[in-house]
Amino acid sequence: MLAESPYMELTQNLSVSRETVERLEEFQALLLKWTRSINLISKSSISNSWMRHIVDSAQIYPELSNNWRSGVDLGSGGGFPALVLACISKDLDPARKFTLVESDSRKCAFLQVCANTLSLNVDILECRLETLSKGNYEFLTARALAPMTKLFEFATNVTGGQATCLFLKGESAPQELKEAQLDWTFEHELLQSVTDPRASIVKAWGYRRANP
Repeated sequence: MLAESPYMELTQNLSVSRETVERLEEFQALLLKWTRSINLISKSSISNSWMRHIVDSAQIYPELSNNWRSGVDLGSGGGFPALVLACISKDLDPARKFTLVESDSRKCAFLQVCANTLSLNVDILECRLETLSKGNYEFLTARALAPMTKLFEFATNVTGGQATCLFLKGESAPQELKEAQLDWTFEHELLQSVTDPRASIVKAWGYRRANP
């Protein structure tokens, strides 16, 4: 049994059930098993995968509005943050659906195994972001995918600029926001990460090109 205290300490306000913790532990076990064969997470983060990947993803759950039912996750890779959020939503908001977009077929196979094994309310799309059709999504997530300027471009193409974005970013977030403001107009909050004092969560909405 994996230590649950870091996760429980982080999410006490979510009233997370024991079943949710066990579901996340099962997801972590699948992650570590598949990482032996394909590059889902870095070798240096394997020993700290609970905090580095699962808790890091879970921390944005409180930023999801209670009435949001449809979300899209860009460049899902190993399932962060979408599969973690889906594991939590299964108990707290089972009607919420996540669409995970990933171009690597092996990673898509991993995501589908996790979705089936854990009975998660998700769709897996194997395609490049440039070819993704626009959808009626209320929120959009991405983790360690691209600079902010490119993320806003993807978000506009995929959601028409209507979705609230939640981007998990590293220490470059303030600089990326400044650079994005040269080309984009948007509202945002910069939230401190609880897993890394150098990292941030960018919550952005109302984004549109500054010079259309």
